[in-house]
Amino acid sequence: MTPSWTIGDRPDAPFRWIHIDGRNVEAMRWLEGDAHGLPETARFNLTTAETRPRCQPLGDGVIINLRGPRKDEAEDGDALVSVRIWAERGRVVSVSYRRMAGLGGLRQRMEKGEFLDPGDFIAALSIQIARHLDPVEIGRAHV
Repeated sequence: MTPSWTIGDRPDAPFRWIHIDGRNVEAMRWLEGDAHGLPETARFNLTTAETRPRCQPLGDGVIINLRGPRKDEAEDGDALVSVRIWAERGRVVSVSYRRMAGLGGLRQRMEKGEFLDPGDFIAALSIQIARHLDPVEIGRAHV
């Protein structure tokens, strides 16, 4: 099961990351309830079973759905898993129903304070997915 966690509760933290395992009933109850002011549309999109990659601005935040490699290669099903993200100033909420490779590394980097804002976090996640799916050195790739 994908662990649920919260990072960035310290007063000096630049933002908070709440990651929820979509199979954790208690965590999903929190998300489907008030969820500390998340817009209803964001809560709906974070809990939707089927997703496609997308980015949709919503008020002062953004809904982002990404697909990346699953952590357990022996697991049945699609080799790519979805992570649903709500990002706004000061907070990122992510939900995944299957374990995505690399989230643990991002968690460690977040705990070390390597990300200054939600944009840094989303960029790091996107780069990590791209490197895994297309392992060409980014510095040598022609755009």
